Amino acid sequence: MRTVIGISAACGALVLGSMAPASAADLSSQDVATAYSIMMTKAEGKSLAGGSKMMNVFAVSNSGGGAVDDPWLCDLSGDKEVEGKGGDNIVSVEYLSMKGQAVGDASQEIHVYASAARAKKAYDDVVKKIKRCEGQQQPSGDEGGVDGDEPGGLTTQLTNGTKKAADGDPFLWVRSVTTIPGDDGFAEHAYTTVRHFGKYLQIIQVQEEGSGATDLTRKQIRTADRLTDSLGDRWRATFN
Repeated sequence: MRTVIGISAACGALVLGSMAPASAADLSSQDVATAYSIMMTKAEGKSLAGGSKMMNVFAVSNSGGGAVDDPWLCDLSGDKEVEGKGGDNIVSVEYLSMKGQAVGDASQEIHVYASAARAKKAYDDVVKKIKRCEGQQQPSGDEGGVDGDEPGGLTTQLTNGTKKAADGDPFLWVRSVTTIPGDDGFAEHAYTTVRHFGKYLQIIQVQEEGSGATDLTRKQIRTADRLTDSLGDRWRATFN
């Protein structure tokens, strides 16, 4: 199960992964500065995650060979996960906020591939795999939640599909609703979108996790869909 960064994360932190020798997919320092300026803003993160005491982390990472990390799509029964094929670089920003005893999380990831052909291949792979994110699942719950102490017996309901923005840009989506038996009412609700353009895959996610976490609202889903389009268009206009 994808877990949010601890709420104690430093406000406005900038995290740079160790940069390997230059390759076709590497980002220059100017690229990183430009990316920072066009990623999801604090106001946009607030509109998606809600809550209070918002904190954020911006990060750029490079593995030096192969994918940095694979984009998470959903958890299946047992310890099985559905993941895509990640890029040579990842540029990401994540906003976290307190919502009572729960945490709200809004994030944008840009996976950068060596070529448009590789990005398209990775997207086609997601198109196939995301269809597995369907129906009721019973993940193992061994990985722990916000506090690292999730009890067992959790149940996850998954749905997925495709949408088009008002301007016709298509994207994929998956919704995950997880509940865990117990008096504290622990729950996790996530909505994730995947969009492809050029040599990039964009992952937008909104998540509510913790004791008393409420289900995502229609407004949050609409906001995630809107940001999937506007943030993707912003990146595409700058880097394509």
